[in-house]
Amino acid sequence: MTKLRELFTISIFFGDIFAHYHSLYKYYAQTTDIALVDEVVEIGSFEKFCPKVVFVPYSYEMEPDFTPQKLTNQSISFVGRTDRRNRVTYIDICSQYGELEIFGVGSNKGPISDIEMKNVFNTTQVNLNFTGVQADQPFVYSRPIDNVIRSPKGRCQEIGMCGGFVLSEYAPGIEQMFLVGKEMDIFRNEEEL
Repeated sequence: MTKLRELFTISIFFGDIFAHYHSLYKYYAQTTDIALVDEVVEIGSFEKFCPKVVFVPYSYEMEPDFTPQKLTNQSISFVGRTDRRNRVTYIDICSQYGELEIFGVGSNKGPISDIEMKNVFNTTQVNLNFTGVQADQPFVYSRPIDNVIRSPKGRCQEIGMCGGFVLSEYAPGIEQMFLVGKEMDIFRNEEEL
């Protein structure tokens, strides 16, 4: 490892930190020169093991075949998994305020292609984003406290790049990526939603 470090800077991108930090990432971080993390609140966790830690939010490139469309009468949409914590409750609340279409695993419409998803984002007045993690993490060591974590998702960036408005459940770090109240808006609980 020392000879490699004489020639190269070793860097690793760490995603889904809530799920993998205790079982893997705190060990991998010790082998890197730069840890790239997708959650700003986790910088301190990695600084214990790595000399340099950089917050790198997810980013996306627009599809060359994506053509923006005009806003339709569809008022609210959600694209994503419905089996995560609080999502069904939030979806029920939103359905009281307008036409709500749901796409993805667990929905009647099921998963959609990337191009279909971008068209939904572009033609919907309010695109919902939820930040709670999956309540059951069978693939990693998960403690009950891990199930209350809020994590920014890349969905906000995807929606914004398609010209859509994002209403997102709050997660620490969102304000590092967006001007909340101008570029998107947030809610922290059922009452705010």
